[in-house]
Amino acid sequence: MFAIDTNNCTNGLNLGPSGGSPCTVSVTCTPAAVGPVSGTLRVPTNAGNLDATLNCTGEAAPTPSGTITDIDFGDQDVSVASAPQDATLTSNGTADLIVSGAATLPTNPSGVFAIGTNNCTNGLNLSTNGTCTVSVTCTPAAVGPVNGVLRVPTNAGDQDSTLTCNGIAPSGIISGINFGDQNVTETSTAQNSTVTSNGTAALVLSGDAVLFDDAGGVFAIDTNNCTNGLDLGTSGTCTVAVTCTPALEQLYTGTLRVPTNDPDNGGNLDATLTCTGVVPVPDPVISPPTQLTLQAPVGEVATGVATLGNDGTADLENISPSVTGPFTIDSNNCPTDLAPTNSCTIVISCTATDTAQTGELSIAFDNANTQTIALSCAAEDDTFPFPIPGTGTTKPIPTLSQWGIILMSGLLGFATLLAGQRRRR
Repeated sequence: MFAIDTNNCTNGLNLGPSGGSPCTVSVTCTPAAVGPVSGTLRVPTNAGNLDATLNCTGEAAPTPSGTITDIDFGDQDVSVASAPQDATLTSNGTADLIVSGAATLPTNPSGVFAIGTNNCTNGLNLSTNGTCTVSVTCTPAAVGPVNGVLRVPTNAGDQDSTLTCNGIAPSGIISGINFGDQNVTETSTAQNSTVTSNGTAALVLSGDAVLFDDAGGVFAIDTNNCTNGLDLGTSGTCTVAVTCTPALEQLYTGTLRVPTNDPDNGGNLDATLTCTGVVPVPDPVISPPTQLTLQAPVGEVATGVATLGNDGTADLENISPSVTGPFTIDSNNCPTDLAPTNSCTIVISCTATDTAQTGELSIAFDNANTQTIALSCAAEDDTFPFPIPGTGTTKPIPTLSQWGIILMSGLLGFATLLAGQRRRR
């Protein structure tokens, strides 16, 4: 622990009386461990042993140490290089930190990280609290997080900086439009195609909406809210209203294109447009479909109603109803032309007689086949309340006096029958 280095107080040395020249003994201390240690230096003289107390504290040997900062690039557009960011290496030991090799990227998925300016060069000596920097960039290859490692070798071991970067990208979708059947030469109601941003970065429109693959101008943009430069963020929407005016009786297809910064498909969002040109056709429908039966007591006027509807796609033109037989048209609220989905009524009458009467209701049109239904006029039987087949009506219920007449007629008939049997006996 303690050792005499040089000794001038040799055996037999005469230092004379008080005030004479002194002698010295040089001692060294080499502690074996951290902490205090003590000892004694003894010089024997003719005046006895002279002892000197020796104290020494063992301290840790100077060692190099260092730290390096991590880099978090945060959100970064896919395929776009970030701004450079620095990882800082700091010496914080009791001995100099020495860079012992080149900075490297031992963990670098898809090569997204790159070293830029490197001030932590091989052989650089950093005293305590000294620093140097290595700049790094991130260029994400895909959407999502990516991690890497920057390594700087030193005499205190490898100093590793954790690198994190999150790839983001704009993305969008656009809805198509199916106009279905559309009358030839008629312009449809405008329908919307909707652009929706659904990416991790803002979707920005880079041009105006356009139509192409359009056969002869069938499709047209009515109103456009998806204008050049519009920023939809990560969840916004905009709409483009389109119409279809088919020229012929056939299927038409087209494409509505909205250019954006979406990295897929060159940034173009394409909506498919379909429209089928049809020739409008009227479709007359009469109710009841086959026969209308009118009933009333003998000598009274019976009435019935026929309904004309149009189930087609064009107007029924120049509606002209007529009847045959003993029937007359009392009223007719049908217009000259009946639009699709509309209906009108025709009221018909006859005078009931003892015998059944028949006729026909005919409705003629300029652009559809004539429609006919049979008409019948029948007298009501005012005696028995039985259903009348084919009419959906019943005979009236007899009054009390009528029931009396029916009963009396039956009794008289029965009495006459009995009387005839007695005469034969």
